[in-house]
Amino acid sequence: MEAHLANRLAHPELPIMDLRFEHIVGNLPAMLDHVYEYAGLELKHQSRERMLAWNAENTMHKLGEFSYSLADAGLDEAAIRERMAGYFKHLENLSGETAPAR
Repeated sequence: MEAHLANRLAHPELPIMDLRFEHIVGNLPAMLDHVYEYAGLELKHQSRERMLAWNAENTMHKLGEFSYSLADAGLDEAAIRERMAGYFKHLENLSGETAPAR
């Protein structure tokens, strides 16, 4: 992650878009518009409606909710936060760019 972030910071011209999970699930219609705009593509009304219909038909936990923890995988939250602190900071700095208005 550190090497990835160093590369990202060294090459801000790369067309990489960071999306936060909470923005996607919190306002999918706006995120679809945002992604297509970022890519310089036209989002056709029919395509947008089909994506939203698919999302409505395939809701989160449709097939049941998974219950797991970091500890179940032998991971420690504090260690993850420390190792990924640079990327979390990067996401915070981009929050205005990646969080379209509701």
